[in-house]
Amino acid sequence: MTDAPSAGTLLHDRLRTASRGMFWIGLALTILGAAAILFPMFSTLVAAIFIGWVLLVSGGFTFVGAFSIHGTGPFFGALLVGLLSIAAGFFLLFNPLAGAVALTLMVGGIFMVQGAFELSSPLKCDRAMAGWRC
Repeated sequence: MTDAPSAGTLLHDRLRTASRGMFWIGLALTILGAAAILFPMFSTLVAAIFIGWVLLVSGGFTFVGAFSIHGTGPFFGALLVGLLSIAAGFFLLFNPLAGAVALTLMVGGIFMVQGAFELSSPLKCDRAMAGWRC
């Protein structure tokens, strides 16, 4: 069993040795965050292009992986998801401004649907027996 002072000292020593690197990483992230705030259009386009690449690569892996799935239903489902991801990735890469608007609308729609479900779930509960708990 380790005693608390030696474990605290070990952690303190490790933090002290890593503090210089942590300082420079923190400074770089602060500068990048300020640049993202100062240039929102550029940072939005960079985020849309990054998400486009992520969708393109993940769609490619999903498409290739679909051929290792047995069964007609799961195969065509994975194939469709892969093709849709590839198409969405190409859309974001070649139309980053329209893609950023589409991403914003999609996230807003997700928040609205999630909010609707969270508002409706307490109404489905039997408030007479358990209050708001289900």
